[in-house]
Amino acid sequence: MRYDKVRKNAVCVLSLTSLTVVEFEDLVPTFKSHWDEYYSHYTLKVKVR
Repeated sequence: MRYDKVRKNAVCVLSLTSLTVVEFEDLVPTFKSHWDEYYSHYTLKVKVR
């Protein structure tokens, strides 16, 4: 499942996240910056890079 396809269906986004598309997209930059910071130090298997 890819978000670019799901975001076209507001009911689906709401069901998956409990947020509207606008609310979810407002949170994305914050989560992305935290994810990028984490991922720069650890792999997906939680090993130090």
